[in-house]
Amino acid sequence: MKNLLAVLLASLILMGCAERVEERSGITVELVPVTYTFKASIDKSNRSEFEERANQYLELHRDKVLTEQIYFTWSSKLAEKAAVKIREKLLLRGVDPKNVHISEFKSSGEPFNFTISLQQYQVIVPTCEEPTVNQFGFTNHDCFVEGMRWKSIQHPEKMISNQAKLTDVDR
Repeated sequence: MKNLLAVLLASLILMGCAERVEERSGITVELVPVTYTFKASIDKSNRSEFEERANQYLELHRDKVLTEQIYFTWSSKLAEKAAVKIREKLLLRGVDPKNVHISEFKSSGEPFNFTISLQQYQVIVPTCEEPTVNQFGFTNHDCFVEGMRWKSIQHPEKMISNQAKLTDVDR
């Protein structure tokens, strides 16, 4: 009987010193849509200036143009022709036709009759504290690792240090 009590007492003491293990759960990832918009009013007098500015806008956001959804909206016949012309140029550059959308909108006092919108989704992960040695009760297990994994999926080029980029270029 004394042996049984000693074993129970020893097991209670050992269990009391053990760290409580939290259930693992993933981190919360938020997808936030970011819209880049170009608005213009096109007429016969500014057609060449409009085309130049639209081309500058598309070149500035070239990476998004090639991969994201592009929405053209127009409210005049001249703007519709411009949208179709720009769409054809983008298709010749290799943009997926499923990513290019053209539609008409009713002008309700808007000063613009042509719009290009690019929508991109940004992944937002929480910033996490790195765990320290002898820190008990840390509940965000692997939060830092999971956050870095999501960031590397979104922007793999940012995960390589500048030193590694330089050595790759020198080779």
